[in-house]
Amino acid sequence: MKISLNWLKDYIQLSESPEEVAQLLTQSGLEVVGRTIFEPIKGGLKGLLIGQVMTCEKHPNADQLQVTQIDVGQDTPLRIVCGAPNVQTGQKVIVAPVGTQLYGQDGSTLKIKKAKIRGEVSEGMLCAEDEIGLGDAHEGIMVLDTALPTGTPAAQLFHSQPDEIIEIDLTPNRGDACSHLGVARELGALLDRSVQYPTVTTFEPTAERLPIQVEVLDPSACPRYAGITISGVKVQPSPPWLRDKLRAIGLSPINNIVDVTNFVMHELGQPLHAFDYDQITGKQVTVGQLKPDTSLVTLDGITRKLDGTELMIADQAGGLGMAGILGGQHAGIHADTQNIFLESAYFSPGIIRKAAKQHALKTDASFRYERGTDPDRTVYALQRACLLIQEIAQGKIASELIDHYPEKIEPTRVKVHYKHIKRLLGQTIPKETIHQILKQLEITISQEETDSLIASVPPYRTDVKREADIIEEIARIYGYDRIEAKGQLGSTYLARTSYPTPHQFKQQVAALLAAQGYHEIYTNSLTKSAYAELTDALDSQQSVAITNPLSETLDVLRQTLLFGGLEVIAHNINRKQSDLKLFEFGKIYRKTGQQYVEDNRLGIWLTGNMEAVNWMRKPQSATFQELHVLVHQVLYQLGVTDFATEPLQSAFYQEGIQILLDQIQLLTAGQVHPTLLKHLDIAQPVFFVDIDWDTLLSNWKPLRQYQAISKFPPVKRDISLVLDQAVSFEAVRKVIAQQNNKLIQDFTVFDVYEGEKLGPNKKAYALSFVLQGKDRTLDDKTIDQVMARLMRAFETQLGALIRG
Repeated sequence: MKISLNWLKDYIQLSESPEEVAQLLTQSGLEVVGRTIFEPIKGGLKGLLIGQVMTCEKHPNADQLQVTQIDVGQDTPLRIVCGAPNVQTGQKVIVAPVGTQLYGQDGSTLKIKKAKIRGEVSEGMLCAEDEIGLGDAHEGIMVLDTALPTGTPAAQLFHSQPDEIIEIDLTPNRGDACSHLGVARELGALLDRSVQYPTVTTFEPTAERLPIQVEVLDPSACPRYAGITISGVKVQPSPPWLRDKLRAIGLSPINNIVDVTNFVMHELGQPLHAFDYDQITGKQVTVGQLKPDTSLVTLDGITRKLDGTELMIADQAGGLGMAGILGGQHAGIHADTQNIFLESAYFSPGIIRKAAKQHALKTDASFRYERGTDPDRTVYALQRACLLIQEIAQGKIASELIDHYPEKIEPTRVKVHYKHIKRLLGQTIPKETIHQILKQLEITISQEETDSLIASVPPYRTDVKREADIIEEIARIYGYDRIEAKGQLGSTYLARTSYPTPHQFKQQVAALLAAQGYHEIYTNSLTKSAYAELTDALDSQQSVAITNPLSETLDVLRQTLLFGGLEVIAHNINRKQSDLKLFEFGKIYRKTGQQYVEDNRLGIWLTGNMEAVNWMRKPQSATFQELHVLVHQVLYQLGVTDFATEPLQSAFYQEGIQILLDQIQLLTAGQVHPTLLKHLDIAQPVFFVDIDWDTLLSNWKPLRQYQAISKFPPVKRDISLVLDQAVSFEAVRKVIAQQNNKLIQDFTVFDVYEGEKLGPNKKAYALSFVLQGKDRTLDDKTIDQVMARLMRAFETQLGALIRG
């Protein structure tokens, strides 16, 4: 949103520099993201002076030229040769002395130089309108009617002062600041200065000459609707002051009626709309919904189909405009318009937001209505616009002011305790200061007690509803930089008072994955229903269909995170980024009968090479083992260690495993099936883990207990097991776990062998064990006993053959 500092000064005295104003607003929460200079007239008439023609004689060598002596307030007059037919002695004119840069209306530039014209010296130029950017006229020089003395800069006559424009990145909750007066009110509170509102005391409604009837069919969507008719308007270009104000904030002037509505909207924050009264059928305006599939040609010339939920302004023949968003072309203001119906309303933000999104329309009006306008300013803005139209369009008020407001929106009453202000801000703010801040923000104190007050928050502050909100307003205006940081810090209790929250668990795991080189992604919850047809792992009957999908390809909620991640992988591979480590926390959805189920999941994807190509090592492709190790690290991070691993047959995976907790599936992992990859044009293996995040968190265990490292040396022993192909490593791990021997600190597989020497359907695991005592050095006898028990268990439970 753009704000003109010159415009702001119409309402509040500002001696601060633009930099200081920007800093004040940013510190209070209205972040200024840019500043630019606006010149109403290109070049700002710099160097141009008011002069007076002292003498005017015919050029001795040219019949169409005059030689003049021009007084520009200097000791010596300027001698200027002029070809304009209207130059005469005594005139006051615009003079461009030597060295002046001129900017023409057509964008051309000209630098004035001393010259000889047909033998006569010329020390400047007498200017026409178009030569200095003031208009299109070129028939002769500008002749001024002014009492300003000669030598006065021309910019003073035409008020062509440059303007500083600040751009505010407005947050959705600050609809109150969507105007120049809203920003002026903010500055008034910050600087403790009064704000002058435009007066409407001369507004006088008249007896009805142009009758109009208004009916609000949906008061919940339109709690307040005001309107009035104005007759005898002359639609023409706006005066320069109005055009310049609009151009300064990036708006293009259209005509005096439309420009007034735009001016008042940016001045007060209240959108208005003017209809051609003579085009309103039946002279009756209704506010409500129209039938679905009704057509409306909007002001931009586009025919739009309504779905029946939009709030519409209509007459007896049909729609006049989409309420709060965009008017219709039929009753728009045009050059021949003589009578108008002017509308000012308060519309429900949710209704406007939904319709604007439905039709992909973002207008200045919808921008304000979506954030919430001020229902108390509806009539005031209408009166302000009427007076301006009377002034610049010669219109006359032709009816009583209509104000449909059946149920007034009352201020919000909030009780604020002084001790809570001190507790939240960390210091005592004087009561007088608190009262003054609230007064400047137009928040009245309806009741005052020794230890508290009752604040009445006007409807314009839609985001101030609680005591904490009032305290935030006090802190904002008082200044966060004025709240002192104490020299000492204290805490009532430093020990852990609660277990980590789900959000903290997510942060811990995200940090672990990021440390391993994984990048977090965030994909759309909406997906293609066609994915459910690709694999038996999904049931299309369980898909949650979108009633009003944004597109044909995004018509259901996802049942799995898998395809969103595959789309990200395909996108990156197509852009030459094929080594990917990704993870996502997200929700999945399914329908079971008449019930809808929402689950939290963690998805992890691995594909490509494990590290970038370098001269030290050959490229190493990602393997399932890499992902399997990562899964164990995630589980260990949350203290989940007592789980079982089993093979998995799933249409998602070419090969996969599942990890169970008390027979409940915690996660699945494996190599994604090639048929799914082919559908997304992915030609390299992809490994995927799907973790049931809710189940994982419900099985979280408290912090691990740390203990001192044993000072006694560890001992390593290796054995080789020959097993049937059907025996998984998980079975080997279970046998070792069953020993429950505290001397076994760790074990790893350092080789797997399959070959003819072992016989058919056989494989061999080479295992390395680490044994260590915590209270003594292990002797050979103890070590041999541990290893003997292990080997007997392998032989009896797994049918293993122990090799030396």
